[in-house]
Amino acid sequence: MKRTIYLLIVCLMAGFQINAQDLPSVINFNENAHDGSMGTGTLTINIIDLQTVRINYAFEKDALPNPYTVNFDYDVRLADGNHVLDPCTVFDHLDMRIDENVEMSYEGDDLLFPLNMEVGATLPDVAGTYTLSYENRNIDFAYNVSITNRRVEGVETINVGDFELTAYMVSYDFTLEKSVNGNVISTTQQSISDMYVPMIGVVERARVGEAQNGDQLVQINTTSSVISTSEVSDK
Repeated sequence: MKRTIYLLIVCLMAGFQINAQDLPSVINFNENAHDGSMGTGTLTINIIDLQTVRINYAFEKDALPNPYTVNFDYDVRLADGNHVLDPCTVFDHLDMRIDENVEMSYEGDDLLFPLNMEVGATLPDVAGTYTLSYENRNIDFAYNVSITNRRVEGVETINVGDFELTAYMVSYDFTLEKSVNGNVISTTQQSISDMYVPMIGVVERARVGEAQNGDQLVQINTTSSVISTSEVSDK
């Protein structure tokens, strides 16, 4: 399947009509960056229709020497008995700091979460390629994605402000290979553990691994966690 990408994180439950009062409108989170400093972010939830929710992801790290912000929208859709997400929802947010003049397209497998998940279940693997097209520049920039060994490790109830939400712990292995004009420039390999909430998506994530950038090997150990939310969607 080939399409223009809008990042997807949130998901819908089949057979339910989305009730705005059942969803928080904002989720706040902390995340530690690769340099060890801490940043804060928000997920702002907007219901589009019965099959689509749109989220604005906003993150800010103030700490010197490299402060930065990340801001983008993503959708999620319900199809064929699954919550369907794009694999780029697994990316480090720094990989999504993409110029407005760049179009990102994808060909490959979707990231699927069955509507009825059980502890111990294995989930489908993912393989595909993102292509970044630069306006007025003849550069073939690609992200090759592999997500394997997906398994539902557990289920628990988490408190998000005034909401009690059912969360599934999902673990998997993630490989991201970046190339320019067919030449590999970096390879990232990580083991990831997500806290995944139906109708909301990943609310907490822990990743451990390494990235090979030329001769440089970078160790990765980051976590994100919910701070609080007490709002409900007003859409």
